[in-house]
Amino acid sequence: MKLKFTLILAALAVSSAQAGLVHSYDFSSGVTDLTGSANASLIGGASVGGGVLSLNGSGYAEFGSHIIPTSGSYSVVLDFRLAGAQSGIHELISQGSSGGPGFYIGSSNSFDFRATDSWGSTGVTFPADTLWHQVALVVDGTGGTSTLFLDGTALGSTSFAISTTTGGSDTRLGSQFAPHTEFFNGEIDNLRIYDSAITSGELTGTPEPSTFLLLIAGVGSLGLARRRKA
Repeated sequence: MKLKFTLILAALAVSSAQAGLVHSYDFSSGVTDLTGSANASLIGGASVGGGVLSLNGSGYAEFGSHIIPTSGSYSVVLDFRLAGAQSGIHELISQGSSGGPGFYIGSSNSFDFRATDSWGSTGVTFPADTLWHQVALVVDGTGGTSTLFLDGTALGSTSFAISTTTGGSDTRLGSQFAPHTEFFNGEIDNLRIYDSAITSGELTGTPEPSTFLLLIAGVGSLGLARRRKA
């Protein structure tokens, strides 16, 4: 069983590399980029400990650049959980400026997911519990669609590929871009950013068959360990 699990994780790592993973963070040591070179600073009440980014509703992590692609195909994936009740409007991740259009994934006053200025109400309910969840926005610039996934299931989509501004605030975790104060109260983990539209299999951890064939041909185990949450 352990060998099988290791092979699946190794295959997923290969698949992710092929898919165009450009930034990744497991928060095991600060907000350090495991794939690229875009690290972040902690602002206000944000902290890193126990392998997660903890946000108390007044702080955030801020990068020195826009790390999310602003056009074409791209994907943003992260795990989150609420610390408890909070105001309706809060952001898990953002960059840009209002009307830019700006990029963000968060909650509206009606506790629905918002996904950028271009998709202000997705119709997907933001979880109200304190369990871990995964949210992903997958933008297909070739097919002309944008899809919101929650826990590996596609729950909403648009008939256009979302593009956002190259100006405004650099990427933030746990807060809206300046000058807004829409803070998240909870934890964030396993942030991944791709410069491609990834598949549902890459969200759920199910490698493509071709990836297994590549592994058998000589890739071998990469020794990848990924924390799983209860």
